[in-house]
Amino acid sequence: KNTEGLAPAKTLKGENGKRIVCVANLRKEKNHFNLVAACKMVLEVHSDWTVHLVGEDKQDEYSEKLKENIKKVNLENNLFIEGAQTNISGILEQCTIGVLSSDSEALPMALLEYGFHNLAVIVTNVGECPYVVKENGWIVPTKDSEALAAAMLEAINNNNLRTTKASHYKEYVKQHYGASAVINKIISVYNQC
Repeated sequence: KNTEGLAPAKTLKGENGKRIVCVANLRKEKNHFNLVAACKMVLEVHSDWTVHLVGEDKQDEYSEKLKENIKKVNLENNLFIEGAQTNISGILEQCTIGVLSSDSEALPMALLEYGFHNLAVIVTNVGECPYVVKENGWIVPTKDSEALAAAMLEAINNNNLRTTKASHYKEYVKQHYGASAVINKIISVYNQC
C-alpha cells in the first residue's frame, strides 16, 4: 500500500492478523537475542504467527550472530530480518503486535508509530517506554525472555484484551503525541517567550 507518497511497502510473509513486528536497528542495545529467545517459546505454541525485524542491518558481528542464532533455534520460517524500510507505515499496517526488547532506550519513535498504527505494544521497562505505554500495553523487565514470551502469548491468546489495549494506546498517543498536541505545545512555548 502506498502511504505518504512513498514507494509501496514490502509485502511481509505470514498471515494477516498474525504478524509481530520489531522496528529497531540491528544493534546490541536493542537486544534482538532476547526477542529471539521469547519468539522460540511463542512460536512453539503458535507456529502460524510470524515475527519481522525491521531496521538497519549493518552486516556486522552482531547481525551475523543474530542470524546464526535464528538458524540455531530453527526459526528461519517464522522470524524474518527485513532490513531498513522506507515505508514503515506500510509495514506496520500489515502487523498486529509491535515489540521492543531493548536494554536501553530514550523515547523510541517506533513506540509512537506502533500507537498511530493501532498495534498492541509489548516493551521492556526502559527509558520513557513505561511512561508512554502505561496500562495500554505490556511492560516487561529487560533481559527476561520468559516474561517477554508470556506477554506475547497473552496478547496472542486474548484478542479482546489485545484490541482494547491497542485502541486505548492509539488514543493516548494521538492525544499526547499527535500533530495537534505537538502544535499546541509549540504555541505554548512561543507564548511564554
